[in-house]
Amino acid sequence: MDSIQIRRLLSEEQLPMSLLLLADLSKDMVESHIHRGHCFVAESNGEIVGVYVLIDTRPLTVELVNVAVLHSGENNTYMAETETAKYVLRRYRPSRFTLNQVRAEVAWIDGLSEFIKIPRLNKNRFGDPVSVSDDDHRYIYTVSEFIEGDLIRNPTEADYYKLGRLMHALHLNSDQRLCRSCTFAT
Repeated sequence: MDSIQIRRLLSEEQLPMSLLLLADLSKDMVESHIHRGHCFVAESNGEIVGVYVLIDTRPLTVELVNVAVLHSGENNTYMAETETAKYVLRRYRPSRFTLNQVRAEVAWIDGLSEFIKIPRLNKNRFGDPVSVSDDDHRYIYTVSEFIEGDLIRNPTEADYYKLGRLMHALHLNSDQRLCRSCTFAT
């Protein structure tokens, strides 16, 4: 996997307008955000692959107003790093997942944490692990801690055994969660 570096875009550098317009369809809105905020770019192998803009909204608070990535999959996933921790921000694809579906996923993840180490979901200022965009509730977000992992390049029989045990536990937990609301005919 190529490394990605995030840095502030210098004032004399050209704006990655094509990427910025992926997040805001209006060039005027992009320029307004840039004028009022700070633009950061993500680079991989010297190529800009992502961009975001932060606007100071009040003391100690910034608003993320424009996020775009060159490549994305089912959902956009970003990693943010502070001096003391790493976090994963997940933005669910609009029109693909409902708020209830995301909440169900969060409940399932919470259930998994009872028996395996998984990233802890962070709660927003309202105590909710699920956030929605203020404008039209089109975007749904979660933020979790980042846990370093190991890449197994040459899996052994023991690795496959551990994976099988984990899959068994995942399926049992899923069945238990689904069957809590099931009724069976006798």
